[in-house]
Amino acid sequence: MKIGIFYLLLLLPVLLSSANKIDSNNILVISNKAEDMMMSNHDSAAYYFDLGLKLCKSKGDILNEINLLLNYSRYNSTKGHYEVAFKNCKDANKLSEEYGITKYDFEIKMYTGLVYYNMGLYLEGLELLIDAQKLYLPKSTSYYKKAELDYYTGMAYIDIGDLNNGLDYLNSSISISLLNNDSLSAYKSYSLFTLVFQNPDTLNKYFDICENILKKHPELDYQKVVLNVNKAMNYIDQGNLKESRTLYIEGIHLCEKRGFDEYQVYLYNNFAYQLMYEKSYDSVIYYLDKASRIAFEIKNLAAQAETYDSYSDYYTKIGDYKNALKYSKLYIEKSNEFREQQKMKETRFLSAVFENEKKENAILKQQNEINKLWLYFIITIAFLLIVVGMTVYFRQRWALSRSKLETSEKI
Repeated sequence: MKIGIFYLLLLLPVLLSSANKIDSNNILVISNKAEDMMMSNHDSAAYYFDLGLKLCKSKGDILNEINLLLNYSRYNSTKGHYEVAFKNCKDANKLSEEYGITKYDFEIKMYTGLVYYNMGLYLEGLELLIDAQKLYLPKSTSYYKKAELDYYTGMAYIDIGDLNNGLDYLNSSISISLLNNDSLSAYKSYSLFTLVFQNPDTLNKYFDICENILKKHPELDYQKVVLNVNKAMNYIDQGNLKESRTLYIEGIHLCEKRGFDEYQVYLYNNFAYQLMYEKSYDSVIYYLDKASRIAFEIKNLAAQAETYDSYSDYYTKIGDYKNALKYSKLYIEKSNEFREQQKMKETRFLSAVFENEKKENAILKQQNEINKLWLYFIITIAFLLIVVGMTVYFRQRWALSRSKLETSEKI
């Protein structure tokens, strides 16, 4: 598969001169490649998205360009590139309006809501997701997108504390997916249930469902790692450290094999805490060092702060309070740096939103002014027609009266 993609890219100049059908197929291949890279290689994912958009523009393939922009928005939104994700949606909306394409209105609203949600603006995001629900048209929207929307809506409701509505939407997402024999789409909601419910029997039920789905899709290593970690944490709560250790080690091996860097930091950090519980202190520092190294390599401030906090807890456990205090101070410094970074992201995002609304209001105001001018023009034309009509009418009456008078005088 990879060799085929690289061969495709080498032949791209030749393929660009081929028929539109071939170009369209290539765009789909590139789009799929971008999505495949989303979890493991962020730079490559962005490269393929940009490549696909460039190809769309060169061939004037508006539908695929809009589709790519929306998928790119989903990617940027989940990776914390909120300003870029918002721009992706805005560009998709601009193309839709320019070419009179309404079939993507539903998705544009949905992914814009997802940007707000991932930004931490849950209420605003939920409002947009509900607006997207109102735009849903069964005949023009795939079941998969409706299931995706219900999943996001349910997730947003749960995050604002409305568990009942959240579960309703998640169950709706599952029902739609299973009705179309798509257990993979149902997986996301099932996996979220493993974080929502606390009853052991209920949890085991949903863990079993998720595992059975993943057995049918062995290529989904990332989802398997996440499920393993959720299950390991559940075993820790139950005091079953042996089972949780097995799941953590399996997850670590998969992460290292596939290069899931961001999740790898989280996994190493969590496993270090289990080792603290087991009093395996010699191994703790090994995994914390690995977590810290990757956190700095990928420049993730949140992960760096969490690692410092873990070092502080570790040194407290072994009675080295000097180092515990040192890392506690580093944790505070790095946390403050992370908060400042988040504030800057939020400021840039809100500025982009404000500028967009400002432009939209200016366009709306301009359109209103044009509408007013047209109204005045129509009123003026109508008035002139009335004046002309009245003039003709009275002239005809005057001519008729004069004619009658002349006839009367002759008689």
